[in-house]
Amino acid sequence: MKVYVDGAPVAVLAKHRLAQGGEADVFDLGDGRVLKLWKPPTHPDLVGDPLAQAAAAARLDEHQHKLRELPPGLPAQVVTPTALAVAGRRGGRVVGFVMPRVRGEHLLAWGEPRWRREHGQGAAAGVAVLRSLRATLAAVHAAGVVVGDLNDLNVLVDGARPQLIDVDSWQFGRWRSMTWTERYVDPRLCDEVDGAPRLARPHDQASDHFALAAMTCRVLLGVGPYGGVHQPASAAARVSPAERPARGLSVFEPDVIYPRAATPWRALPAPLVSWLRETFAGGRRELVPEALLDLLVFTTCRGCGLEHVHARCPRCAHVVPVAVTTRGALRVTPVDPRAVPTTTWAVGAVATPGAPPVVLRGGVLARATALGEVAIGDVVGAEARVWTSARQGVGFYRVGALTVGLWFDPHRGGLADGLRLPPAVGELVSASAVIGDARAWLGWRCAHCG
Repeated sequence: MKVYVDGAPVAVLAKHRLAQGGEADVFDLGDGRVLKLWKPPTHPDLVGDPLAQAAAAARLDEHQHKLRELPPGLPAQVVTPTALAVAGRRGGRVVGFVMPRVRGEHLLAWGEPRWRREHGQGAAAGVAVLRSLRATLAAVHAAGVVVGDLNDLNVLVDGARPQLIDVDSWQFGRWRSMTWTERYVDPRLCDEVDGAPRLARPHDQASDHFALAAMTCRVLLGVGPYGGVHQPASAAARVSPAERPARGLSVFEPDVIYPRAATPWRALPAPLVSWLRETFAGGRRELVPEALLDLLVFTTCRGCGLEHVHARCPRCAHVVPVAVTTRGALRVTPVDPRAVPTTTWAVGAVATPGAPPVVLRGGVLARATALGEVAIGDVVGAEARVWTSARQGVGFYRVGALTVGLWFDPHRGGLADGLRLPPAVGELVSASAVIGDARAWLGWRCAHCG
């Protein structure tokens, strides 16, 4: 077979095939690039399957225009097309595209405990991958794009750098994505057909957030959110594996037998476990909070080798030793940050378990009550950052060159936002706060001119 890229002929040989899937084949061009060719309806793999042939024809029709409309501004971690492949030298039909060849392991491998052990990739390395993937997904959404079929086979990890592939299936502008992977599809978008989920509604940013949460669970624990075996006391109440996502029966539920090979979920910080449980059982949909990833500071147990975040190993109860030193008359006992209870919580679109029920949505700061949400006040700007403790809340937002601080009582109405702060110039990279009984400390990092 011969196709044309930038007017030059390219011979497509079977011996150069790198990968093949249900929709396309990928070939090595030998110059640091690969060619992805969509299967036509006449492809041998589709013969005898009218539905697959019709889908292939529709896919080719769609891609005559779709990739040309891919929005600009996608992050560097997205592998985007560098050229289109056409069937004729002079503007034939688009049959595929060329992209850089990406090396690395699929994120799928990072959820396999045996692979992690054999390659020396500990828990901290997994957290680094998740942090980078979280930032990439946020940037993709900021560009107006939804990944849709986000799964651990279209994420390649080179070192600790995850890269997203398969952009031809993404959702943006007038183009919708109806491809999906059963292990990562958001159950709220599915209908049950013959006892199994089937995608019935279009993907959205929230479904991407769900998929990232599922991958976070698998990377950290070595088991997906609906792994294990559902075995309630009554056999009549047992739910099949395919039905569990719709019923919210995640691996964290007491009626589910947890896989022995997986990392015990009690090795993770309780706030993160609570967030994961609410995502998979309660329909919570948000980008995994960075503050929860900050809690993932691991220690390797000297007794059983488990990597965990606690002062005492949750599997064998071995206590992490704490060095005590004496400096003159001063006795110094280092405090393990993981043993200190959380007193400051970031405020987002959904209230954080254990924190005052304060939320920030659409520029409105509000507190949840038994009668509904009660507004505390308006917060200006998409880059507003807000935190709360049990007694007081603080935050800041930017208006032009001004950085304005704010204060509020999480249990009452009213917002004081006349606090002038030093200017935060440039792109806001991260922000944090620590709130005490009478004072609060705010910090931020900005990128400006490199």
